[in-house]
Amino acid sequence: MKGHVMMLFLLLSLLLPPMSTEAQIQKHDSTRHGRNQDFWDRLEVEINRFVQNATSGFMYSAEDGHDSLSVDDRTDDSTITYAGHTIIPASDTAHGNVTVRGGDLTVLGKVEGDVLVVGGSPHVKDDATIIGGARAIDGDVIKDDGAIISGGIDRTSSVSHINYEEGRRFGQRPAPFRTPWVGENPDLNNIMFRYNRVEGLFLGLGSEKKYYWNGGRDFSPFGSVGYGFSSHRWRFDLGITRQIPLFATHHQLLEFGVEGYSLTDSKDRWRINLHENTAAALFIHEDFRDYFEREGITVHSAYYLKDEDLSAEGRIAYLVDRYESLNNKTDWSLFGGSKVFRENPRIDEGRMHSVVALAGFSTVNSTHSAPQGWSVHATAEFADRNSFGGDFTFNQLIADIRRYQPIGRYNNLNVRLRVGTSYGDVPRQKSFELGGFGTLPGYPFKSVPGDTLGSNRMILLNTEYLVNGDFLEDLSFWPSWIMRHFNLVFLADAGLVRTVASNATLTQGFGGITFDEFRSDLGVGVGSRNGSFRFALVWRTDKAESPRIVLRLAEPF
Repeated sequence: MKGHVMMLFLLLSLLLPPMSTEAQIQKHDSTRHGRNQDFWDRLEVEINRFVQNATSGFMYSAEDGHDSLSVDDRTDDSTITYAGHTIIPASDTAHGNVTVRGGDLTVLGKVEGDVLVVGGSPHVKDDATIIGGARAIDGDVIKDDGAIISGGIDRTSSVSHINYEEGRRFGQRPAPFRTPWVGENPDLNNIMFRYNRVEGLFLGLGSEKKYYWNGGRDFSPFGSVGYGFSSHRWRFDLGITRQIPLFATHHQLLEFGVEGYSLTDSKDRWRINLHENTAAALFIHEDFRDYFEREGITVHSAYYLKDEDLSAEGRIAYLVDRYESLNNKTDWSLFGGSKVFRENPRIDEGRMHSVVALAGFSTVNSTHSAPQGWSVHATAEFADRNSFGGDFTFNQLIADIRRYQPIGRYNNLNVRLRVGTSYGDVPRQKSFELGGFGTLPGYPFKSVPGDTLGSNRMILLNTEYLVNGDFLEDLSFWPSWIMRHFNLVFLADAGLVRTVASNATLTQGFGGITFDEFRSDLGVGVGSRNGSFRFALVWRTDKAESPRIVLRLAEPF
């Protein structure tokens, strides 16, 4: 508890000193908000930038490996930054500049400022208005006949020596593919940085895989190499793909690839992202992941679809891996008092040869107020020592369904259902646990149910109800211009894990579930409007105890 509070005060102390000069905020012309509005607009911009650079920046998340780019050289109002495909609805007005990174921007309503899209294209539809200019970096500015763009239109490339039109003609520019199931980005401006209890400080160089939707590259290499200063181990991930554009729409790819690696891996990547976990390990002496060594080679084929409103992937891969346990190698942290890192648990070591199939689609877009859309993906893994070799025989299926639903102008309901089931002798590194970050935040890490090891059935339901503080704008005595930059967050979570007979089929073991088997929690908090950070108090419902303090530097799902 004290460690979480310490981390909060540390982050606030880092946020409030003199601000970055990357996007200077001039005095606000509005007579309604005045200087107070200037302060809160600038505070939101700087908080968002700090969180992106200091957390998601721990492992580079600027889309597709672009160099750091100025938000907008002409900023004279608040700048709102989004990641991924974004929509400004017809009934909405963005007051200030809008920046989108790693996706397209669709403008149906009005933008009272400039528009910058990095790694995508702004689409300005009929009856939409931009009171300012529109700029695309590694993209195009698409304007319908009935649309209005008051300022200039600019198209440039992030690689200064490549002419934009030449790049477009010959299809040399890769475009991003961002979905909830895509793995973690490997680089921060090609420099890898992470910290955990089994490697200590890890530094390296890396380049993530790029997607050439228009062709132009017969083969595309990717990879990373780095060194753990406490584990004294080199790690690498080197691969090459052959991508074949399908049809003439430049929205579909067929891919074949091979990849070799020696990794410090974790099954907990879906719980908490690497950026947050690095911050927790460095600042509050908490590591919310468990680790193992995985070395081997993977060959795969995949199909990708990236359209304006839909991203989809189908993949099948054959993995030849060797798993080994890892031990703690450091117990250092900047803060945390007398706390020590948990011992990293042992796994079932050996060779694992398996076939992994993945299918998923996402229609999620960011809007001016909140994300909206569906995200559905499922992963199936099949290991059989008789058919494929190796030391393990099991089957596992995990499905993840998410819905981001706007409710009116100020409200959003987000829901995730995650279900897992396994058949056979499942190794410990493939078993299910709940509790803590990303699952049931009101409970300690992996504490549910607490007396069960090797669980092979899981159900998890996460819900959150977001209310933007701008709903108070009609109260003249309330400073609603402060709250418009924040969301009130109400959350509820429920989940269970079970251990059934290893010979039970994948669909068995879910019958006869009672309400008492579920563990649940309730919470309330406040977060930034774009979801880049939140602070919440969460109570477990099975017994009376003090709430757990939860500080997140990213959206929980």
